[in-house]
Amino acid sequence: MGELAEYLSMAFENIRRNKGRSFLTMLGIIIGIASVITITMVGNAFSRTFSETLENIGGGQIFLYVGNDGAAADEWITPEDLKAVGASDGVEGVTPYYSVGGSTETGKGNFSLSISGGTPVLEKIRHSGMEIVKGRNLSETDVENGSRVCVMKRTDAMKLFGTDLVVGMNLPVTSGNVTLTYKVVGLLDTVKGEDHSLLDLMNREEDVSLDVPVSSLADWGYDTESFSGAYLLCDGSVETGKVAEEALKLLNRRHQISQNDHYFLVQNFTDTFDQMNRLMGTVTMFVMLVAAISLVVGGIGVMNIMLVSVTERTREIGIRKSVGATTASVTLQFLAESAMIAVLGGAIGILAGTALSAVICAAIRMKLIISPAVIFSAAGVSMGIGMFFGIYPARKAAHQSPVECLRHE
Repeated sequence: MGELAEYLSMAFENIRRNKGRSFLTMLGIIIGIASVITITMVGNAFSRTFSETLENIGGGQIFLYVGNDGAAADEWITPEDLKAVGASDGVEGVTPYYSVGGSTETGKGNFSLSISGGTPVLEKIRHSGMEIVKGRNLSETDVENGSRVCVMKRTDAMKLFGTDLVVGMNLPVTSGNVTLTYKVVGLLDTVKGEDHSLLDLMNREEDVSLDVPVSSLADWGYDTESFSGAYLLCDGSVETGKVAEEALKLLNRRHQISQNDHYFLVQNFTDTFDQMNRLMGTVTMFVMLVAAISLVVGGIGVMNIMLVSVTERTREIGIRKSVGATTASVTLQFLAESAMIAVLGGAIGILAGTALSAVICAAIRMKLIISPAVIFSAAGVSMGIGMFFGIYPARKAAHQSPVECLRHE
């Protein structure tokens, strides 16, 4: 142990004497370790934020819709179907989804509208992570009466009126050639105290969006007794896959359709999110492998500088071997030096990568996740690089003839 400490002390002194050359040797390792650390930490932060955002958007959601075969056979989802599906185990709520285009004109100008018809459950589906901050949500009474009321986001209210004091205001809404007046009854905004930067980005729309009772769309002449799609919201106590399967079977039974006829289809958002997370993990691993190439380059730099060091210290090696130094001790001396160069480069790379990750995460408003496993792995990799690429120079130094070394000028 004392011998190893001596070799480490000698290695540190040699590095100190050749600071500039040693730093340039470390640079490849520093860049490689910093790249891997940054990619890993930022990737983990993004994956976590992305997963949480997707869970907020579609956690426990199922979308039932009519496929091409069903549309060709004139088979549609009916209000009675939705009542039956809504009564199934594990289903917290159900809403038809009817989307139409429209326009409006206010004192701020002309605006295109994206109008979504549904029940009160629609707000939980379309605007997860948001809450009613002024007024109220759509109600079952609104749906039953076909009331011309609407709920909009606060940002859309600012576009239309230049103020968020809009509850109770009337809005002229045109769809087709018919203009109807809708009363604003509720205003949505992001939940306070939570970071929804990625959610806001994903929900950003060019058009102003309005949520209205699906039954009110009949005043424009739309068929509100048959739907091409509907959302189910699970209560969280069951697997969404099983709920989706049972809902599909129920629709097929009600319409007397064989299970082999794909009139009705289902999209389980949980399965979709799992696939997206796996894809993101694969992409992150690929980018890490590309970044790791710089570690190999850094290792080659360590081997190169150690070969130069062996040449420069040939007489020193001869003197040591002539006074009794064994091949193993000379090998250990040069391995200690190459390992120290790699470890110091790795330590600087870890610090640089962590600092860069913190800056990037702060810039894109994501929480930095510092993983001890990643840091220890990076330290182990840097030491491994020093040992691996230092073996050849160390063995070359150790197997030199003392006589030839002493003759070296």
